[in-house]
Amino acid sequence: MHLSAMAAASLILLFCCYQPEAIADTEKPPEKEVYVRYTRCGGQEIAFQVTLESFAIAAQGMRPAVDIHVWRYNRIPENTDLSDPAQRATLFAWSGGPGASAMTLHMGLLGPKRINLQNSPDTGDPLAASIEDNPECLLDLMDIVLIDPPGTGYSGSTDKDNLQYYFNSDRDAKVLADTISQYVKRYNLWRQPRFILGESYGAARAVKVTRELIQQGLPVAGMILLAPHLFYSCTDNVDALCCNWNLQSYAVTARYHGLSAESAEQNINLDRFLNTLKSFSNNTYLPAMINGYKGQHQYPESLSQTLVRYTGMTEQDFQTYGYCPSPTDFIESTLRNAQIIPALKDSRFHIPFETYTGARTLINPIILINQTYIPLFNEYLYSELKPEKEQPYISFNPKILSDWQQLTGDTMNAAIDDITASMMAQRQLRVLALAGLYDLQIPFRAIEYVLSRPGIDPSRVDIRFLPSGHGPYVDEDGLIAVSQAIRSMVTKTLSDH
Repeated sequence: MHLSAMAAASLILLFCCYQPEAIADTEKPPEKEVYVRYTRCGGQEIAFQVTLESFAIAAQGMRPAVDIHVWRYNRIPENTDLSDPAQRATLFAWSGGPGASAMTLHMGLLGPKRINLQNSPDTGDPLAASIEDNPECLLDLMDIVLIDPPGTGYSGSTDKDNLQYYFNSDRDAKVLADTISQYVKRYNLWRQPRFILGESYGAARAVKVTRELIQQGLPVAGMILLAPHLFYSCTDNVDALCCNWNLQSYAVTARYHGLSAESAEQNINLDRFLNTLKSFSNNTYLPAMINGYKGQHQYPESLSQTLVRYTGMTEQDFQTYGYCPSPTDFIESTLRNAQIIPALKDSRFHIPFETYTGARTLINPIILINQTYIPLFNEYLYSELKPEKEQPYISFNPKILSDWQQLTGDTMNAAIDDITASMMAQRQLRVLALAGLYDLQIPFRAIEYVLSRPGIDPSRVDIRFLPSGHGPYVDEDGLIAVSQAIRSMVTKTLSDH
């Protein structure tokens, strides 16, 4: 998507006239500091400090302010000179939602401690998990700032109506951008490289925040998008694009579980399989679906045979679902034909047929993971970090999700516009997107589609497909893959700067 001359002029005018919506009290001191020595981060011993800090952010003319809390992990300089801004970056990160705190990123990927789930994803049992050192943390490379959006963690307001004012995508992005802006001011980090990381819906938030920061004159070196939700939902959508994206996710899932003819070819390289699948899907299946939606509704017999071969579904299934099964239809088919029930957010997990009770909504490994994380995170929080807080830490606030007011318009087009504008305004901005092959809610090909639109510079975009689901770092292999991908991107970006 290319910006018109008028749009480009508007962008320049916006840079000249932009005023942040929020104001902040930058004199508020940090609330808690804990000094810890950690041994093994990026293969070296480092010392770091963790600080719970707050920033009072208020929309213009509104009081009281919303109080945004962040967890700041910063390395304590020893023999290495970290005073040069070019030698030390900061990563600002948040989870998804809306309504989620930064808990899973805190204890799953970015913090110096992590929760090892072991066998607990299948049970949600915290006794099966443990807290341990996180050798894949990134503190040797950059400081980590984990932000809890309004209504999550300790971030809140004494005025509930005031808090709800921020429950939409634009105001939410302004609050987080202004929090980062005030953080930069507090520590005089104007020239220090900064990275933005968002997970799931938090990736759409990251795209908006990046544009806000650039408009405020704060460059962003890179965006890191984990299982990014950058487009309209394909969970029950039946347009041709979603049909095409979903089909490829079904085929990967069927291959994993041994449900399709392709499963017999497991020795074939996964990348080769994905390329062959993409070619069929884009060149044969998608045109057939587009023509079908024009009213013809007649598909060649060879098409249905190939679909059966890839997905393990039956020809009758495809006829019933109009050759475009939704993820729910695919799950119903595997239940009926193979007697297993793959999970929507991570189709590697499934409940055996003999234990099925009909409650498919419970088959959600992400919910089970959260049930495990919450008690262990609180154990770490109150035994080691010991914040001076009377109120409980809100790991997830379901009311925010129910109250959330999305602005009108297509989420996908808004994300494309934001990324395009940011890349045009800042020629060194890089994007790393990590998608799970077994995520039926956010199909991996949809992420590739969004980030390959005209106007988005492909030379500055790195898209990687991981053998994971919606939580790409919750298992050991996923943690290593995600950490190494981020480390590679940050290192290359800093060397270019």
